Amino acid sequence: MFCPAQLQWVSLSAPQCQMAAYDSARDRVVGYAGSTMWEFDGLAWQVVPSNMPPLVAWGYVFDEQRRVTVAISSFVQAVWEWDGTSWTNPGTVPFFVWNYPTYFGYHLVYHPRRKRVLIFVAGAFGSELHEWDGVAWTLVPTTNAPLVRISPFTQFSYHALVYDRATDKLVLFGRAEVQNTGGVIADESRTWEWDETTGWLEFPPSGTLRSTFMWFDAHRGKMVRYDEGLNPPTVHIRDDDAIWRPIAYSLNGLSPTVFAGCHDPLRNRFYSYQNATNDVAYLTDLYPAEYSPHGAGCVAPAPPELRLTAPWTRAWLGGALGTTVVLAPQSVAVLCTGLSDTLFGTTPLPFDLSALGMPSCSLRVAPELIQLGLGSHGRVTFALPIPADPILVGTVFYQQALVPAPGANPAGLRVSNSTRGRIGRSH
Repeated sequence: MFCPAQLQWVSLSAPQCQMAAYDSARDRVVGYAGSTMWEFDGLAWQVVPSNMPPLVAWGYVFDEQRRVTVAISSFVQAVWEWDGTSWTNPGTVPFFVWNYPTYFGYHLVYHPRRKRVLIFVAGAFGSELHEWDGVAWTLVPTTNAPLVRISPFTQFSYHALVYDRATDKLVLFGRAEVQNTGGVIADESRTWEWDETTGWLEFPPSGTLRSTFMWFDAHRGKMVRYDEGLNPPTVHIRDDDAIWRPIAYSLNGLSPTVFAGCHDPLRNRFYSYQNATNDVAYLTDLYPAEYSPHGAGCVAPAPPELRLTAPWTRAWLGGALGTTVVLAPQSVAVLCTGLSDTLFGTTPLPFDLSALGMPSCSLRVAPELIQLGLGSHGRVTFALPIPADPILVGTVFYQQALVPAPGANPAGLRVSNSTRGRIGRSH
């Protein structure tokens, strides 16, 4: 039934980009090539007129709070920001960054809870975290910082830093011993986690590495990395036990390079530059777990809403589908799951519920499986175990919730929006 691969590279006709980031506010991949700004909306690339600065970015990340793409370059010692229309230069980089050769490494990352862009710097005499608020950089106090210096002639640099939205931690991966001339002597596949309470916590070596790019897989709720420098390149996923495990994938005849890479969490694609054809490819799932809007519930005001509990609580094989109903006045809900949205027994769907005392409401899902849920504060959460049976991969299902709503209509009941899901395979 399955081909060996779990993920696959797909070619995408696009410009060669020197850096790229995903703009979640406008649903765009934002990149530049030379003096030209490019944006990609998931379907097509377009040139965006801009006052492009003389930018050689060594850090490029989207700030979700202020809705700007932040770029820094130690060569010009400046911070540049792109708001979708123009570039501005609101500040400079910290002294700690540009005072040391760039090959010792630094990484930009956005921290959603802190609502700040953070920079991790491995300089000549130590490593630090600084955060940017749009005006100034501030040192973030921390403990157990990863080592930098080995000897007067060599020190450590680090490969990738990403925020893990499932655990609310920064994840730092990969350490290389680097000569003062910039040459790499040896790589170590080490992982660190950071939060404000614990500081830096180091984990045992796990997996292979070289020229690593890492991202948070928003559909799985796990860290994924692509080690392009190996032959052949490898893809690893970090499981709940903190161990990196390989995922089979297909190059599909392509030769992607970890350059100008960024992750689109909405479509769950990792975009990267292709060496051979000077355009872009993306790495994507062959067996995705999907969950998307399907139909409207009762007409407003304030109909109940059915949605994923988190972007990664999808119907993965061997896991559990996690959904939440909000705007449930009594904190009680009934969740209906079915395999059809056209027929329930001999009754065509959608079915108008007006005759049952629920005007402007429609049943859109065959209620073949019914779950009763109790919650609090107007929210009810459900978990539906997904058996680890490979034959289920690709199965499409539909869901809709029913909630008590005294006084809303003669029946005192309202239905939520309906959703469409698909069972996927994670590994």
